[in-house]
Amino acid sequence: MGEGRYLQGDNEILLDSWLAERSGIKLGDSIELLGRQFRVVGLTRETASWMSPYVFISLEAAEEMLGVSGTVSYHMLRLATGAEKITVASAIEDQFTGVDVLLPSQIAEADQRVLATIMETPIKVLLFVAIFTGIAVMGLSSYTAVADRMREYGVLKAVGANSRRLAGLVVEETYYQAGMGLALGIALSYVAANGIMLRWPQFNILIEPANVLQVSLLAMFMSLVSALLPVSRLARIDPVVAFKS
Repeated sequence: MGEGRYLQGDNEILLDSWLAERSGIKLGDSIELLGRQFRVVGLTRETASWMSPYVFISLEAAEEMLGVSGTVSYHMLRLATGAEKITVASAIEDQFTGVDVLLPSQIAEADQRVLATIMETPIKVLLFVAIFTGIAVMGLSSYTAVADRMREYGVLKAVGANSRRLAGLVVEETYYQAGMGLALGIALSYVAANGIMLRWPQFNILIEPANVLQVSLLAMFMSLVSALLPVSRLARIDPVVAFKS
């Protein structure tokens, strides 16, 4: 609950804060829902999904408006502090025949499976394109950096640096650039996520530390692959090029 109070009558309604702000509705206003008038007595927070916000009315009002009676999709229970969820779930299922109890984690897993069947393939395609593009961009940057410093690498080879040492320098420079870009990208991700949620509260963006670690490891792998692309050119450097005017 963000503002106001909970429902106390059948003609009262709770609106999501983002929906109320977008619609210009304030506490105490009257709105019409399916031909019935309701008075807004509360504004809720974090009750807007990426598809639609939620509204809350009494069970009696919902039954009357929808023309059903004694039909409930599910009940949500708030347990006392210290109560064991699994113990309570087992007690409910033992006492009420035909009632299934789902824990919050089980509901989340079910929702994830549903979304995965719709979004998994497009996301994997986008991820593959992003990885390929990242390797190509970083590889081009590394190759350009090597081409611009051919004389310097030639000097190093002339004074005794072997191909392995030169390749190590390229990998080190590529990792330095990738690390700076990764740190900046992570910072911008948090800034963008907070900005999006502030502007469009229906989008809830959660950046998990584990995902940041996975992306970082993937970025390091992409950097290594891209750094190895110009190595073959280093092996063919003629030290004489360092002394040409």
